[in-house]
Amino acid sequence: MGATVCCVCGSPSGTENVVRVYAEAETVAMADKLAAHVACAVYKIANGTGDEPTVEGLVAKFQA
Repeated sequence: MGATVCCVCGSPSGTENVVRVYAEAETVAMADKLAAHVACAVYKIANGTGDEPTVEGLVAKFQA
């Protein structure tokens, strides 16, 4: 069984109070889940405002 190849990048916006998260993986579903996990971690680390996101909720939005 081979290793799973994926990468993720977070980039603070220069014009908005947001962090953009980009993810690549072997499948779209894997990339969506990876991006959701990182987005949730960024929210917690940065003391995000508004409703706290969940991995499941973000993945559902990504796939809509």
